[in-house]
Amino acid sequence: MKKKVYKLLGATIIIVMLLSLVLNHCIQLYISRKNMEKESKELFWQIEQILNQNQTELQDITDDFAASCLTKARATAYMIQSSPLALQSEEEIKKISQLLQIDEFHIIDEKGLLYAGSEPKYFGLTLNSGEQINYFLPMLGDKSLELCQKITPNTAEGKLMQYAAVWTEDGKNIVQIGMEPQRVINATKRNELSYIFS
Repeated sequence: MKKKVYKLLGATIIIVMLLSLVLNHCIQLYISRKNMEKESKELFWQIEQILNQNQTELQDITDDFAASCLTKARATAYMIQSSPLALQSEEEIKKISQLLQIDEFHIIDEKGLLYAGSEPKYFGLTLNSGEQINYFLPMLGDKSLELCQKITPNTAEGKLMQYAAVWTEDGKNIVQIGMEPQRVINATKRNELSYIFS
């Protein structure tokens, strides 16, 4: 009889121990899962905040860059109209580009022909030569227009540029400037998940 009691007691103890191990394991899994969910929510919240902040910053940088492009186009137009002979000197053209910190500028006549500027390889293009340059076509019909294009691949080479164009005060030429948007591109990269996770 004692043997049966010992066996029953031993079996009960083993069953209780196994049940407590299983229960303990289930509780550990539940707690771990809850902690992972909480950490994941916090991480996604942080990512959302970073993305929102980066998006706001990107918009500010993009707007500032576009305003800068228009200002530099106006300054270039003023310089060209004040000194039309500058277009005949490669050295003067480089000085204007360096002074205003622009990558390129183009002079377009009233018919839409690009005939002068800092990039002779583009001479002969017209405002009808491609999708990118075609953006400025409405300027031929309205000399009060000042346009700044979004960052886009240029017509001739496909490199990313931002262009802005204004008329000279005498209404004889459109002055278009182009700037490589490196600062905007760098800000855009900060919205990529690889950057955020790093």
